[in-house]
Amino acid sequence: MSMTRKKKRGGSRLKGKLPDSMQGCLDILKNLQSRQEAGPFLEPVDWKRFDLPNYPLIIKRPMDLGTIERRIFDCFYATSDEFAEDVRLVWANAQKYNRPESDIYRMSEALSKVFDKKYGKLSKLYTKKSR
Repeated sequence: MSMTRKKKRGGSRLKGKLPDSMQGCLDILKNLQSRQEAGPFLEPVDWKRFDLPNYPLIIKRPMDLGTIERRIFDCFYATSDEFAEDVRLVWANAQKYNRPESDIYRMSEALSKVFDKKYGKLSKLYTKKSR
């Protein structure tokens, strides 16, 4: 059985048990993962396979969308802001390592804009609920 199938099965089993704010984060993450340009960000960068020996020297805190998904289900994040910090780290790493004219860089910019818009709405929603 592939890891993808395990994740989906585990995700559906836990879906109802996530706090509302984390469910909102998961919904945003799933939206990002479903986008065509998300492909390079779904799993950790395999720097050995792609012959990028300087990657671990430049990127000190690697992050990817699959790891973030596992962290949500493992209740790693205490707040939605911690989740957002990791998502933004994915884009920051891509932009730090890649040239601005590269496809990876441009895809990270596009996904970052989508994320910021969706996360901004989620933040406003939970700020209003807490008042």
